[in-house]
Parts: sequence; structure tokens; C-alpha cells
Amino acid sequence: MSALNKGLVTGFEENAVHILQSARSREINARQELREQIMSRGAEQEALAQKARDARSSTGDDQIIVRASIEFSNFCRQRCSFCGMTATNKQLQRYRLSAGQMFDIVKDVSALGVSDLHLASGEDWAFKADALSPVIRQAVAAGMEVTLVTGHRKIEDYAVWKEAGASRYILKVETTNPDSFIAARTGTELTQRVSHLLYLRQMGFKIGSGIISGLPNQTVDDLVDDLMFLKELKPDMSSVSRFLPNSQSRFASTPEGDPDTSLNFLSLLRTEMSRPGLRIPAGTSLGRRQIDAIRHGANVVSLHVTPDEYADLYSGYRAENRISTKMETIRKFAQETGMPLRLHL
Repeated sequence: MSALNKGLVTGFEENAVHILQSARSREINARQELREQIMSRGAEQEALAQKARDARSSTGDDQIIVRASIEFSNFCRQRCSFCGMTATNKQLQRYRLSAGQMFDIVKDVSALGVSDLHLASGEDWAFKADALSPVIRQAVAAGMEVTLVTGHRKIEDYAVWKEAGASRYILKVETTNPDSFIAARTGTELTQRVSHLLYLRQMGFKIGSGIISGLPNQTVDDLVDDLMFLKELKPDMSSVSRFLPNSQSRFASTPEGDPDTSLNFLSLLRTEMSRPGLRIPAGTSLGRRQIDAIRHGANVVSLHVTPDEYADLYSGYRAENRISTKMETIRKFAQETGMPLRLHL
């Protein structure tokens, strides 16, 4: 076993296989109902959205949690077909924020009263774990809860960040269809990614994962499998992103995902996984329909605090004209949906 692979082995690989297999073996009747709900439109779709709002209310999660997001690096070792930050993209101008830049942003976020901080990057293994630790410590000292969205890292990196005070980790699978996963996430393995989620939970992190709706050749049955997987995993945070073709990715010519299908999947995340504290974001991949995600059961909105000059360079889904949600927009969402903002956790 190479030193690289040794750093990725968690001991939870068999558990990961079991969860994936269990998700695919759900009873036929339940799967058929989920297919119909995913594809619902009109009155049936609104009924599903209402059910999701009721589920959110029943667990006391009828608030919009504001999470500040610092995207500190767009370097990535992976070669994902849907993402503009893929290592094969030679057009993209790369950047890394310095610790000093991040310290200043954390101070600004703290001044706003926001206490949920996301530190996000590509899988930038050249950005050492120790280099991020001072930023985590500063944020925790300011009363913030720190979530890391830094991809698939060596297990010793997770330990460094946990010791620094990080408490949540998001690692999206994007799809649980084995063939689609290979096509979308060239350079990694589905089982290994799931095993890392289980390892992170065992370490004491609260975990998050999610999928992309609208990937090439994706079927409704694939989405049902994805939902069943997330239900088996029982994450503390879960999400669905609508596929947007990044002009600098291998999937550049693929049609964008259907927003209603994404919204219905989001509603089902809320109803099928209902429990207190479940965080489901209203993502910018929905564009002008981002607010509809709140009406379909979401309870988190990201406040993008990455410096403006880097906004389009963090090009996961878009290579240009990326939507960056600011506080004015979030306040508008709260006003139009009648949900109070929650800045401090």
C-alpha cells in the first residue's frame, strides 16, 4: 500500500459498502412513491412543499440560519467532470487566501453577529492542515462554529482540524450511481468517500453530504437511490445542488438540471430525514428560484464573504457570473418567507 493510500484508509470501508447496498435494497412500493414525488408538479408539488414546511416546523427549525462562507482556495487535485476547478482546467486563474486575509474576514463576520462559519476549498493538498488551524482557532475563540468543506483529505488532516476546534465537515458524494460517480468524480472512489464520512462522524464531527440533480444520464431511480443513501447515512446536514454546465468542464455541453426536480428532492430530504437540527441549504445553483428552496424545506442560506475579486474564480458550477448571496438578499428571503433570521447559533 502506498503512503498516499495509507493516509486515506479509515477502517470504515466495509461499513460504507453496507450502507450503499442497504440504500439500494429498499422496498419497491416505497421507491415508486418517491419516484412520483420527485417528478410531481402543480398541486402535487405544492402539497409536497407544504409537507416539508410542516416537517421543518414540527422540529423547531423554522429559522433561516445564516452561514458565512470563505472560499479560501480554488486549487484542486481532483478531475471532476462537472467542476470548473478540476485539476485539468488550464484556463482557470488559481488563488489561495493567506491566513491574514482570512483573519480579517473572520473579524468582519464576527462584527455582523454571524456565528456559523464555513471554510471551503478545492481538494488543495498543498494547503497544509496546519496552515488552516490558526484561522479555525481564531473563529472558535470568537464564538463561531466552524464547518470545513475541503474535500477528501488524509485522515491525519481531520485530526489536526478537530484539535483546532472545527466541529462539522461536509463531504458531498454528488451521486451514488457507481457508473455516474466514476464519470463525474474521476480520481476518487465512492466507497472510500463514504468511509471518510463515517470516520469523520466517529471522530466527533457532525457530518454533511449531498448530491447533484441533473447529472448526465441520471434517472429518477438514481435520485431515489441517492435519497435512500442519505436516509441511511443520517447526516446532520444534507443538500441537493442543481446541475449547471460549467463552460470550462468536461460536462460543458450537458443541459442544466431541472429546478423543480431539485426542489422536490430537497422537500424529500426534509420529510424523509426529519429530525431536530437538520440543516438543509438553499443553494445558489437554483438561481432566481433560490428562495423557493426555503419554501420547500430549506433552513440555511450562505452569506458569501470571499473577496469579490475571487468570486468567479471559485467556479464549481459556473465559470462566470457566479451568484454570491449577500446579507441584503438574505434579509429579503426572510421577509418574503416569514421566517426569522438566525445569525447566532
